[in-house]
Amino acid sequence: MYPIVIFKYIGSPIYNMEYDILRGYLSFMILFFIDKNKEMSGNEIVNELEKRIERRINPGTIYPSLKRLKENNLILIRKKIRKEIYYSLTQQGKRELEKGVKLFNKLFYDIK
Repeated sequence: MYPIVIFKYIGSPIYNMEYDILRGYLSFMILFFIDKNKEMSGNEIVNELEKRIERRINPGTIYPSLKRLKENNLILIRKKIRKEIYYSLTQQGKRELEKGVKLFNKLFYDIK
């Protein structure tokens, strides 16, 4: 099941808060999941996201983020098993995640 889009006019999407939030935090969530598990494959990341948001995720959603994180030296390829690639955080990735956690906590300290 994919996120529901609210329509103002026929075929004209207004806004989808859920999609916007997920898209905005995707890189942060990927870094968090990899750090928590020490290394993860793309499929494992998709499964973790699906479990947490209780919706199907198109695997193509995370691979551009993984590519960007790798290009920015925040993650690296740890190993390849058959077609499955496993990622882990670099030291820079760990530092950026720490900054992200501090910012997240500062912004949302009063959410219940």
